[in-house]
Amino acid sequence: MAEDSTSRGLRPHGYSFFCTAGRGMERFVMDELSSKLSADQIECMPGKVFFQGNYDLCSLRKMKSAERIFLLLRKGPPLTEYKGNALFSLRKFVIGDSHLWLDTLQIWKQFQEPSAQRGISHTQEKSLKRKLDDNSSTESKTCKKETIVNEAHLYSEEQAPMEANTQLLPPKPSVRDAEDTGHPLFEHDISEPVAFRVSCRCSGVLTKKMTAQDIGRIIGVALSQQFGWKPDLRRPMLEVFVHLNDMYSVVGFPILRQPLASRDYIQSTGLRATTAWAMASLAEISTAQYVLDPMCGVGTILLEAAMEWPHATFLGIDKSESQLKHALNNVKKAGVMNRVALLQGSVLEFCVLEEFLYYYLAKSFTIT
Repeated sequence: MAEDSTSRGLRPHGYSFFCTAGRGMERFVMDELSSKLSADQIECMPGKVFFQGNYDLCSLRKMKSAERIFLLLRKGPPLTEYKGNALFSLRKFVIGDSHLWLDTLQIWKQFQEPSAQRGISHTQEKSLKRKLDDNSSTESKTCKKETIVNEAHLYSEEQAPMEANTQLLPPKPSVRDAEDTGHPLFEHDISEPVAFRVSCRCSGVLTKKMTAQDIGRIIGVALSQQFGWKPDLRRPMLEVFVHLNDMYSVVGFPILRQPLASRDYIQSTGLRATTAWAMASLAEISTAQYVLDPMCGVGTILLEAAMEWPHATFLGIDKSESQLKHALNNVKKAGVMNRVALLQGSVLEFCVLEEFLYYYLAKSFTIT
């Protein structure tokens, strides 16, 4: 079956990305991509939003409604639509063009912060160069397979003969071909393999043929054979994210190690930060001067609003002293003490003049 037009992560007018989003949050992600990043080719699917553009890490961090952001490697139809053996289809789709993996890996490196990047050293690149050129060897070798499956990071280790599986892999690019095309991965000399792990999510019809653990193991072994990469569950340099279901098949590299939803300015968590941001955005407080949250809890909504709209003054009220202590710690950590005030008590006991209150954040309740 013909591959989807967006299956390649490299585009003439920018890179291809996708965001994961919570249930019902896709429209907020799309709005942010349009307003903050002016993204091209925005495509929404349940749980994911695909887009294209040229961005740096700082620009991508502006996204507040997305859970995680990935550099898209491959995107295509569900594997059930491919004809033939399911194992062959899986290997063919995931590995595909070997040079695409190397190109995308180089792009991924550009988004890694120097302080957090374990990096692909020059010695690692030389090892990969030798591995790609080793087409003449027919000896049966054993490789340890370590894969992470689902989001719980289950894994298995077993010995598998390389020769038996190599016949299902696409041809390896030779070093001569790579040097002729000026591939950046071969510009330096190197010796240590890329440390990686596979995070696999699988649902739908495919799970009747293979479990997510089987799929993760197959992909991990294929990558080890094709590129000489080394599985590392504890401290991988690279995470390979694979999601297969009845609607699409996706492979990508997470750009950030921590989810975007994990805000560094929130010490005590309450409502999920992405949901809090969405609630604040629905209040349309972009032109407000005063904003009240009458049941603020640990102040997550107030913080998200204060960080997004710094021109306004925010007031949070809650009856719980312990909740307000957590809220105060969060406000201090975020550095918005001059714009966020907290009061203890019931909102029913306070008299707030409507002429001074532009917007308030609250839930509506129906008595039955």
